Amino acid sequence: MLSTFWTQIKSWVNRAPADVAGIDCASNGVRLARIRQGANSPLLAGLDTLPSVAIDEVTRTSTGPFPKSIDVLPIPLKVRAKYAALSAPSSEAVIKMLRVPDQFDSSDAKDVAARLGVEQTDGYRVASRMLQAGTPRSEGHVLAAAMPDRLAAALLELLPSAGLPAPRALLFSEMGVLNAFLNDPTVKAKEETVGLIHFDQDFSVIGLFHHGLLSQFRTFSLGAATLLKKVSRALNVDEETAAGVLLDGAFDISHMIEDDYRSLKGHYVICRDFMERSENCRLQRLYITGPPALKQPFYADAQIEDKLTDWDPLARWQAAANGQELFSSEQAVDSWRWAAAMGGALSLLERP
Repeated sequence: MLSTFWTQIKSWVNRAPADVAGIDCASNGVRLARIRQGANSPLLAGLDTLPSVAIDEVTRTSTGPFPKSIDVLPIPLKVRAKYAALSAPSSEAVIKMLRVPDQFDSSDAKDVAARLGVEQTDGYRVASRMLQAGTPRSEGHVLAAAMPDRLAAALLELLPSAGLPAPRALLFSEMGVLNAFLNDPTVKAKEETVGLIHFDQDFSVIGLFHHGLLSQFRTFSLGAATLLKKVSRALNVDEETAAGVLLDGAFDISHMIEDDYRSLKGHYVICRDFMERSENCRLQRLYITGPPALKQPFYADAQIEDKLTDWDPLARWQAAANGQELFSSEQAVDSWRWAAAMGGALSLLERP
């Protein structure tokens, strides 16, 4: 009887939540996406944005009070769920894909930290996930990350100490994007060999998937925010006008990001070629999402012969809405903004 009771308690504790708000902290605003678990599939309940909080300033100092903007968020009712998945860009963190022997213990935080290059685990939250177990003849794949405690504490400050939403997960925006992509049925990432290049406000990320498993990934500081000052200075306009240039692609700014683009493209080609050799496969499609001005260089590059396709993170929800309007036209235009928040929410809705 006692054993049965504790088994039931454990099942309640481990049960995946059915109502989650993904909260993603970009430098230009907080993005919120509420997703509920429907009878057969997840359902988008609402999107919203809030003014930015200085989450990018938190780790610039190791001690002292947080910036004044780090406070409980006034989350609108339409996106206030029972639980929350909080995310922020990984600029001060360490994320790596580890190739490990078959006897590797991914629960050993010190070993994982050492492989990440983090000499001391004090001051970091270390987590890992086994993507593919190793065998005596092949290495295993582990996705591992180390988040500064100070960043984790700041994220938790954004939610009330009591009440809803309650914190259920902390993650990095880059991983949220990849999770949203992997779980989007319109891209068939679990059946095919596909890639994603996502440009965001504060970062860009490359993810390559073979039959639903993350095979390669890289993160970069290249994002809309990193280009804002370049465009503003080059065109002699204010930052608000420069932001419009980045979003609508009205001007060719490829020469301004030539070095950044060359580095990202080089890493992409290396990752693609390595995956194709190691997995004995061919990349079937490369999806790209982000501000038009950042995507355009890939479409214009004659050396990229892969089949390029735009990824719209909101398309799956509209397709299942039966004509119901789930979001505004302004939100739909900038659909890339919601990828990390949606991916964070989906990570909690996934059935164990």
